[in-house]
Amino acid sequence: MEERKMGAYGTGICISRQNALRGRSIRINDCTLREGEQTSDVAFSLHDKERIAAVLDEAGVDRIQIAIGNSSQEEIRSLIARMRRAKAEVLIIGFSADWKKQIDVAIECGFHCLNIAYRTSPYLLKIMNVSEEEALATSVGAVEYAKKRGAETVIFSPTDATRSNWRFLKKIYARTVDAGADEVYVLDTVGVASPVAMHRLVRKVKGVVKKPIGVHTHNDYGLGLANSLAALEAGAETVDTCVNGLGDRVGNPALAEVVT
Repeated sequence: MEERKMGAYGTGICISRQNALRGRSIRINDCTLREGEQTSDVAFSLHDKERIAAVLDEAGVDRIQIAIGNSSQEEIRSLIARMRRAKAEVLIIGFSADWKKQIDVAIECGFHCLNIAYRTSPYLLKIMNVSEEEALATSVGAVEYAKKRGAETVIFSPTDATRSNWRFLKKIYARTVDAGADEVYVLDTVGVASPVAMHRLVRKVKGVVKKPIGVHTHNDYGLGLANSLAALEAGAETVDTCVNGLGDRVGNPALAEVVT
């Protein structure tokens, strides 16, 4: 009897999840070529990167995030050339002094999507000795500059969103969308959220902005996959993944697990 009850309960969860996602288009943004290489002891050769880009594209991934870092423009163009279907995305570090140069290089290399990240939690703002007003001004300025440079898609990602003050988070989402952001992200940068908290936050963001929402989670407490699914069920349209669960610290949700 107990086994039958548990089976029925599990089936109910599956049906609920199917209903939440039925008829919706979910974008997969794979970050193996950017965050995956932040994994301890992982370093890809150019041949590795080209092969990874080609296979991800062939598999049907919607976007592939590539790091600029120390890569030459020739190397980046070579990677983008391997993509027949997927869009090439780059993460712009908005809290770096050279954010304008990063955007210029990204445009020159032919990136389709520019994902602009700026730290928003009180913990990280304190470390940088930056006020909320300064963070807001730079974030808005970076989005406006990327749009002015002709970026096809501009995304705004508030780093450490799950530990950010909702009052400030709501303001920076609204202002960056007004500045031209085509999509916004909910980032669980240090992997501290629970699925319930992630679901609730995505619903709150959907009430503030009328743009697509992406989600980026980490596995510090083993909840990356669960948090990504909760975000999708709450209405997020894009989910970040890494092949085999690679990623900074203990990794990001694995591409195969998220898709399955």
